[in-house]
Formats: sequence, structure tokens, C-alpha cells
Amino acid sequence: MQTEERPRHMGDRRAHPRHHIEWKSRFAVRDAARLYQFFDDADQSQCQVRDLSVAGAGLNLAGQEVAVGDRIRLDLWLSADHRGASIRLDGVVRHTRNDDEGMIAGVEFVEVGGIERALLVQLLQEHGRAA
Repeated sequence: MQTEERPRHMGDRRAHPRHHIEWKSRFAVRDAARLYQFFDDADQSQCQVRDLSVAGAGLNLAGQEVAVGDRIRLDLWLSADHRGASIRLDGVVRHTRNDDEGMIAGVEFVEVGGIERALLVQLLQEHGRAA
């Protein structure tokens, strides 16, 4: 797997560097009216995490669609073989666009717990060293 930090462009306001990872994952759109919501495999759609930082992710939704403002839950595996443990990160869709591969969504993570944040930081550090 190739991991690289993307160069920042003029006007790029991100406080945290993005890492290009092309990582398979799953997501589900959250129902804002429900305080608690549980997902099983049938509730989740496949996606490709194009880039990742501690603050958010760029997702290729490949046939799925979301709208700006939608709340999603990203189920992010912690290993390259997409088995074993994963972390669930809640986020808000901040922008969308379509390209040849389908819909691309920029997601800002919100309300990330301490354990999830620590695991995400560790994941990014490991992939930064692997690049």
C-alpha cells in the first residue's frame, strides 16, 4: 500500500496533513433523529478512503451518494488486509463532487473519542513510516 502526505495547495486551510492511502472501508449515513444507532454489515456501504488525517477523510463512494451536511459513520479497519479490529468515526459531509469513479465526499470527523483518536494517530504514524 502506498502512503504519502499530499502537498498542500495555496488556499488549503487544513490544520492536519492528509495521507494518501487508498484504503477499503465501509460507511453508513446516520439518522440525525436517533440518539443511538447501531449498524450491521447490511446497513453499511463499501467505500474507498482516498486520503486520511486526524481531522477527516476523503471518500470515494463508488455508486453511493450523500449530501453536504449528512452525518456518516466510517468503519475504518486498522490493518491493510481489512480484517480484525476497526474504529468507528462519526463525521459530517462538508463537500461532494463527482468524477469518473463516482461520488467523492470530504468528511470532517466530529466527536471523536480519545481511544479512537489515539488509534487513528497511530494508524497514520505507521503508514507515514511505511511510505
